[in-house]
Formats: sequence, C-alpha cells, structure tokens
Amino acid sequence: MNPNTPESTDQAPVTEAPVAPVEAVTTSSTGGVPPHPKKPISKKTLIIIGSAVGAVLLAIVGVVIFLALTTVSKEDYRNATLQYNEVSRASSSLTREVTSLSSGLSRSTDTEFSAATKDVEDGIAKIRDEQKKLSGEKAVTVGEGKELFTTFDKKVGDYTAYADELLASVKILRPAMATCEKMRSETENAGRLASLKACSKALNETKDLPNAEFKTFVTVLQESYSKYAVSYEKSIALTAPFGAQNAEYKVLRDQASDAQKDITAASREFMTALTERDKEVSVKESADALGKFLTEQQRK
Repeated sequence: MNPNTPESTDQAPVTEAPVAPVEAVTTSSTGGVPPHPKKPISKKTLIIIGSAVGAVLLAIVGVVIFLALTTVSKEDYRNATLQYNEVSRASSSLTREVTSLSSGLSRSTDTEFSAATKDVEDGIAKIRDEQKKLSGEKAVTVGEGKELFTTFDKKVGDYTAYADELLASVKILRPAMATCEKMRSETENAGRLASLKACSKALNETKDLPNAEFKTFVTVLQESYSKYAVSYEKSIALTAPFGAQNAEYKVLRDQASDAQKDITAASREFMTALTERDKEVSVKESADALGKFLTEQQRK
C-alpha cells in the first residue's frame, strides 16, 4: 500500500444538509424595520485592504520560491551523481599521472618528463573544473547535501594544493636527479668520481622546494652525497689500499658505505612520509560520504 495514498473506508459519503429557507424581512408604512443605508468604503480602508492582500501574495510567492530553491528532486540527485562521478574520474586520472611522473623523475628523457608534467598540470586543472561544476548542482546546495559537499570541497582543495606542491618540487628536483642518474653508467673510478661530484653539486644547488617532505629528503641527500664524494675521492687516491694503507682504506670504505646507507634510509623515510601525507589530504572518506548520500537519495 502506498503510504501517500489515503486509505479507503467503508463509511458512506457525507453530504451537506439542505439549507432551510429564511423568511425575508420586509418593511411597510405601518411598521417593520427600515433598511439602513450602506456606508461607502473609505479610500483609506481600500488602501489597507490592498496592502494586506499584496502582503499575502508576496508571502505566497516567497514560499513558492523558497520551496523551489530548497526542494530537491530525484533528477537533481541523479545529475549531481553524474557530475560527482566526473570529479572521481578526474581524481583517479591525476593519481596515475602523478605516479607516472614520479617514477620517471630521474630516468625519463627531457621530452618524456615535459609531457608527464603537462599531464599532471592538466589533471589538476581538470579536477578543479569538474569540482566547480559539481558545486553548481542543486543537490549539493541545500540541506545535508550541502554539508557533505562543503566537507568534500575542502578536502579537494587541500588535495589539489598538495598536488601543486608535489609538481613544483618535482620540477625543481628533476635536474639534480637526472645528473645523479648518470652515475649508474660509469664503471671507471675517474668517471664515477666525476659524476658523483656533479651529483653532489646539483643537489646542493636545489633550493626553494615548496613541499616539506621533498625538502627534508633533499637535505639528507645533499649531506650524504657530499660525504660519499669526499670518501670516495680519498679512497681511490690511495696507492696501497690493500697494503700499507689498508687501515686508512677501510675507514674511508666504511664512511662511503655509511653515506650510501643514509641515502637508502632517506629514500625509505621519504616514501613513508609521502604516504602519510597522502592519507592526510585524501578525499576518500568525504567522497564516499557524499557519493553514498547522492546514491541513496535517488532510491527514495
């Protein structure tokens, strides 16, 4: 049974009782009630009545407009859901693009890196554009929908600001990472030392990183690669590393090994810090809440 449909009853329909005739009042010359002359309605009274009627009409119009603005239909919820899905797709796409950019930070060619950078820039702009469209959907401008969207919108803002930070930091760090990557192809001592010094120099010239996690990571790299370069240069300068200078060689070898361990640890800590920051700016919880609400409202 539809709860909105009045239930039928077995009662007979109620009809109105006939109106009894009323005897008319007449007057005569010998007696009776003389008619009173009607007093014309004053202009002031007409103005008051007109104002009252106007106020009522304005109130009715106001109620109609208010209901039109605050009443959300299933179609409104459906439209908002479709636009919400566009935001979701843009977010997923940006995540893939950032991952691709990060993985190619040191090993990609300049052309590949530029293309990946452009993809991320476009991805950030796409999310903001789709989010702006969602903000105009009626279902997220009133009531619970508005509350959930406000929370979601703030998280999207934090997320895109974080993406801006990462992108700017990656651009600044790219030259140093590309330089350091060249050490992999060097096999001779002289070549490895030259590339190691170039790497250390490039890292020391890396400044003004907007992202805190990148800044901490690069600071450790600067110190560690500098120590590594000094130790390595001294060790290859020894003329009898496995003879009379063996003890000195071992000290230098251990120093270089410690520097390499610091670099490895810094990389691990850097990834852990980024993962934690990702959780802080994640839109998942607020997105799930808004998506669930929009879906449920369509089914009511």
